[in-house]
Amino acid sequence: MRNFSKSITNQPQSKPIFGRTDMVENNAGGFVFNITPQQRLERFLLIGSEGGTYYVKENELTEDNAKEVVKYIKTNGLEVVKTVLNYAVGNRAPKADAGLFVLALCATYGDADTKGAAYAAISGVCKYSTQLFLFLSNIQNLRGWSSGLRKGVAKFYTNLTPEKLAYQLVKYRNRAGFTHADALRLSHPKAKSPEQNALFKYAVGKAPESETGSLLIEAYGKAQTEKGKELIALIGEGKLTWEMIPTESLNDVGVLTALLPQMPLIALTRNLNRFAYNGMTKGITATTKAITAKLTDAEAVKKSGIHPINVINSLLTYSTGRGNLGSKTWEVNQNIVDALSDMYELATKALESTGKSILIGVDVSGSMSTPAANMQMSCAQVANVLALTILKSEKNSELVWFDTTLQPAKIGRRNSVDDAIRMAPHGGGTDCAQPIIHAANTLNKYDAIIIFTDSETWAGQTHAFDVLNSYRRTVNANVKVIEVALAPNSSSIMPDNDPNILRVVGFDSSVTEVINEFLK
Repeated sequence: MRNFSKSITNQPQSKPIFGRTDMVENNAGGFVFNITPQQRLERFLLIGSEGGTYYVKENELTEDNAKEVVKYIKTNGLEVVKTVLNYAVGNRAPKADAGLFVLALCATYGDADTKGAAYAAISGVCKYSTQLFLFLSNIQNLRGWSSGLRKGVAKFYTNLTPEKLAYQLVKYRNRAGFTHADALRLSHPKAKSPEQNALFKYAVGKAPESETGSLLIEAYGKAQTEKGKELIALIGEGKLTWEMIPTESLNDVGVLTALLPQMPLIALTRNLNRFAYNGMTKGITATTKAITAKLTDAEAVKKSGIHPINVINSLLTYSTGRGNLGSKTWEVNQNIVDALSDMYELATKALESTGKSILIGVDVSGSMSTPAANMQMSCAQVANVLALTILKSEKNSELVWFDTTLQPAKIGRRNSVDDAIRMAPHGGGTDCAQPIIHAANTLNKYDAIIIFTDSETWAGQTHAFDVLNSYRRTVNANVKVIEVALAPNSSSIMPDNDPNILRVVGFDSSVTEVINEFLK
């Protein structure tokens, strides 16, 4: 093995590459390539700015991204609305909050056509009324109401069947200071049917539950005062969800048992601790069997639209055996951990092996210890899980970790997702050239090099792109490089104008599929 890093003399990462005028300084003081406005929008939609990054605080990051998005809206507003809508419909982001914020920016700073498109997109982007309420809260902080906005909000309600409207009214009742009564009074929707009209009256307090004609709403109303067997009977009759049950009854074993069969998968992953600390999953109980069966139902997972990253977050939260708030603890059941691991693989689109020779590099530097999108896991843990997903499907692939030096990864194809989460290290500076230097030192002819990073590289004595060009000259001229971003910044270690370079975001639900298609 030769020492490639000593065989070339290039500009250190603390300075731009000689002759390149398209490089900018990143948050760590290294020089990198800027990303396009569209790519920055996509990073913001997929990652948001909750919790900030290792180098930038949350409020600074939000303000910076908002300014850039507004600039893009003013030049290409219709494309921004289209992107927000596509990401929402495709369940591509782990959280909807950033998309709702961007849609509000489009409705505020866009031209007439952009505003019209934003109003029309409300009912598509806002899947639940709680998302509508957050959108309205954003709007309230940016601008006032208009006829176009009223029509867009009214359409959210009038597009719902009476059954779906009733469900929204009692399941998603308030958020961000808004309720259904607020939204309906501000938007003035015209009901399309007597049933819809009765539900609107109920929502604004002008009609009792009995006049809605909805079994669900009548059962919900009675459930607010009932307990024990009577409440359990109402859950079965009205098919009530856990959000419709008074908080004081949600730790009743009988109530939880009644709720479980109809509990949607997303709600179940968020409430695994509740079943555990109420002693319902100690060993192979009937509840444990029911939970693991639901979590591993391939068709149900597909239908739920649950984001793979959120499955990982639930796995990590449950595995700790302790809540973030309060003093609740629980006994972790490994069968449920295994089921969540299987659920992640079901939520991630099945990948066909490309048969390519692939080097996968995971950045485990100190900056990758930042919580991922304000979740329980770090960026390094997300990267490790995604890398393992590719490693399992690509038999001719190799996984390495790096910070300022290269280190062998301590996980392989036989490890599980929870192994990847538990064993992800982080520490040290960042040199994103390390995986490519490794490729050059070994003289291995890789078809592709995939690098998972926050792109805050600074510590190397040569730039990753310089090393790549040398590798192309000496080993494989056609090698492809995929940079998988884990932070919502404007940094990229690779330029944008190379057909054999792909930039993607690690929080995109379709990221593994996109990588797979690019490699094929």
